[in-house]
Amino acid sequence: MEDFHELVERAFSRQALHPSDLPDLDLYMDQVITLIDNGYAANKRTPEEKLLTKTMIQNYSKAGLVRPIKGKKYTPEHVVQMLAIYALKRTLTIGEIKQAFDAFFEERTPEPSLSACYEQSLSRKEALSGPVARLIEESGLDPAASRSDAFAALLTAAALSDAFACLTEEILDHYLPPASRSR
Repeated sequence: MEDFHELVERAFSRQALHPSDLPDLDLYMDQVITLIDNGYAANKRTPEEKLLTKTMIQNYSKAGLVRPIKGKKYTPEHVVQMLAIYALKRTLTIGEIKQAFDAFFEERTPEPSLSACYEQSLSRKEALSGPVARLIEESGLDPAASRSDAFAALLTAAALSDAFACLTEEILDHYLPPASRSR
């Protein structure tokens, strides 16, 4: 059985596709699905888990999360939009992700591209993973000690997840409000 240190390390080093990992050419929907499925294969809880499907892409497009495509191919920027959706969908609703994208794409001043912002988020996560993992370990969590300690660790991880979800919502509400509230 893995020790808790290994579980923490694995949780904070989840596989991620970087914009530089993407081919510099447009892809058909099946190719996008394969790219993301292969790129995030290590993150699946079960081999059967579907990370991205045709239906998901169609729903993201209908909701306005993925910018309209020309023809039947998705550009690298479209793929980055899907990577950002993947990163956000465990925390935010589809409507909230749309709110964030709308606010981002509405900005008229020269801003970094979505690819640059996404890459920056991956770099920051990597930089924070060591200190956060150390804090968790130093807190005395030891789920291997007993079932009650495992349950306490589970509750602690859920509480941390909730705190980060609340922080995500606060960032959205304060810095990326809906268009009607941003002016």
